[in-house]
Amino acid sequence: MRVLSKKFFLRGKYINIVLGLERLFAFFQEPVEFYTVINSIQGFLGNKSRKAFYIIDKNVASNLKFNPIPELEEMATTVVYIKGEYGKGKVTFGKNPFIEFLGKEYEVSLERVLQW
Repeated sequence: MRVLSKKFFLRGKYINIVLGLERLFAFFQEPVEFYTVINSIQGFLGNKSRKAFYIIDKNVASNLKFNPIPELEEMATTVVYIKGEYGKGKVTFGKNPFIEFLGKEYEVSLERVLQW
């Protein structure tokens, strides 16, 4: 799979949005399974033609036998925590190369996002 994806990504620039990865980790019973997937994700690091966004449900992931959040946050360039309720969302930067964003919280309304 990795060779196929490398050939595919050599053709241009791509954005990958990954949803539900934490549910894959729910099937793992052994550390070797967990770290095989983590190593596979790390294999994409440094690929300048690819930007990936892994959207993880922290409530699900933190209750798994092997919680992927610490490993994923370690290798991520930017970590953003998103909370939403009643048409509003709050975005907090947990990790970011721009220090002025760290720990800052921004509120966004769904109405305003839909007007983009």
